[in-house]
Amino acid sequence: RGMLVETMGKNAMGRGTARQFEISQDLLSKLSSFRVSQEAGLN
Repeated sequence: RGMLVETMGKNAMGRGTARQFEISQDLLSKLSSFRVSQEAGLN
């Protein structure tokens, strides 16, 4: 159990943050493209 908790903690601090960063980057790119399409539609 001790080992599992340790690996879970490491994953949460390391891979977890990395995954969140990747997801945020993907969301940012989608939001930016959506904004551009909206602005293009308005213009």
